[in-house]
Order: sequence, then structure tokens, then C-alpha cells
Amino acid sequence: MKKFLSFLLVLTTVLGLCACGSSEQGGGDAATGLQIGYAKEKIMPDTSVPLGGYGNSKERMSTGYFSTLEARAVAVTGEKGQTLIFIVGDLSWCPNNFGSQIQSEIEETLGVPADHVILSGTHSHGTVDSSMIDMPVIQRFNVKYVEAMLEAAQKAMDDRKPAQVFVGTAQTEGL
Repeated sequence: MKKFLSFLLVLTTVLGLCACGSSEQGGGDAATGLQIGYAKEKIMPDTSVPLGGYGNSKERMSTGYFSTLEARAVAVTGEKGQTLIFIVGDLSWCPNNFGSQIQSEIEETLGVPADHVILSGTHSHGTVDSSMIDMPVIQRFNVKYVEAMLEAAQKAMDDRKPAQVFVGTAQTEGL
């Protein structure tokens, strides 16, 4: 839980930095060398699928959707040119090989070292149970999932704009 909260804090900070905008909007600063980009891709199944978190049960199937499942990526490049990519997918679980596959492909195609690619999932029980890899529908979805993560990372890299880091403090009475 601590690791998740730490990741959430880092991701929130990075997303906050994305809101700083580009130099065209007056929020970025090319002199700092910091660049941040954001992107998201849909990762919707093409038919009814088993829902995650219900003990590998084929009885708990999706009947539609309330909101779109997505892969979201943030690319952060520092003044020395080192890049980190954070990717979060709306999944309850992902097979073990997904992480290394996505990290390797990003390293090969984008030149970002695999250990600079941080992957996470929202762990929603209202999303696809990707662990049921014996089902053709899950196999198709898993391929789409990997493609969406890679596409989001590529678009986040392409979206990078100059950014600034701001620090502030506030006090709230009564909490």
C-alpha cells in the first residue's frame, strides 16, 4: 500500500506539472530543460469479458460499461536528457510478462531505458480479468492492452513541452 501511495503522489505531482502548460501558454520555461508530456489511449474489450478480482470466475461477465478503460502515460525529461515514463492502465491484474515486454519495447522504440519505465494499474474490479489467458477474448484484449500502453507512451513522448516546477505551502485551520 505504501508503494502505491508513493507512486500516486509522484504521479499526481507529475500530472500537476503537466498543468503548468507550455511556453506558448506562459507556464513553461525552456531554460530549465524540464519537459513533460501526457497521453491516453482507450483499451476497451470488443465483447463481454470476465471481470477482474472475482477468483478466476467466468460467471462474473461484463454487461456493458460506465466509463472507458484507458492507458495513461506521462513522459518526463530532465535537463540532462534522462527520461522517465509513467504508465497506468485500468486493469485489476496483468500477466507477469507484460511489464518486461512493455519496458523492452519502449527501450527499443523510444530509447528510454527499461528501468526508467514505471508501470502501474488502477486495480479496478470493474475491469477485465487479464489473468484468464486461456480465453481467446482475453488473449485479444491483452494484445490491445500492450498496444495501448505503447501508443500512450509514444504520444506522451511526442507531447513533451517545456515545464517548470513550483513549490508552495499552505496551512488549513481545523484539520
